[in-house]
Formats: sequence, structure tokens, C-alpha cells
Amino acid sequence: MIRILLFTSALFSQSILGTWQLKEQYKNNELVTFEPYIKYEFSAPNVWRSYVGDYVDYGFFTTNRQNIELKFEDEDDGGHGTYSIRGDSLLIIEIEDSKMVFKRLPKKPEL
Repeated sequence: MIRILLFTSALFSQSILGTWQLKEQYKNNELVTFEPYIKYEFSAPNVWRSYVGDYVDYGFFTTNRQNIELKFEDEDDGGHGTYSIRGDSLLIIEIEDSKMVFKRLPKKPEL
């Protein structure tokens, strides 16, 4: 039983690294959008990209336990909040009165 748990946790690591598509967004606990208009990409070493249509912006992220800080490249202050990963496919980021629910996108095959 322990071997199965260890194998499962190694197979499905809960890493924030990867590309995530917005599923739902809440403001003050009310659903404000359920359209996938934004993608976040988290990559090493702590680079964060935000895609909205053809527009791309980037910055940096840091995590400490369940806390996350997102900063755009040209800003001194960023968003501070919490994040959690459910299974290996749902990312939930909560900053102030906003909650964003993302689903993980599959990795692109390397050629």
C-alpha cells in the first residue's frame, strides 16, 4: 500500500509549473466569468506569463507553502494570495476578493 502511494505521488506531482487555462473567476464569491479568456504559464526559474488573446505579459512568481506572489516585470508590487492544486489538474488562486479556477493544459510534445 505504501509503495502505491509513493508511486502515485511521484506520478502526479502537484507542481504549479505548467500552463493553466482559466475555467471560472469569482469576485466576492459571485461567478463573474466562465470563459477561458486567459492562460497562465509558470516555468522555471519562477517566470510567469499571462496570455490574453494575442497579448502576452510576463513577470515573476514566488511560492512559499500555499502562498503565492505574482509580479509583472515592470512593477514593484504584485498580487499576494494563496493557491492550491486539486488533483493534478485544477489550480485555484485567491488574491484579495478574487478567486480564479484554472485547469492544467497538456504539455506540448517536444520535437
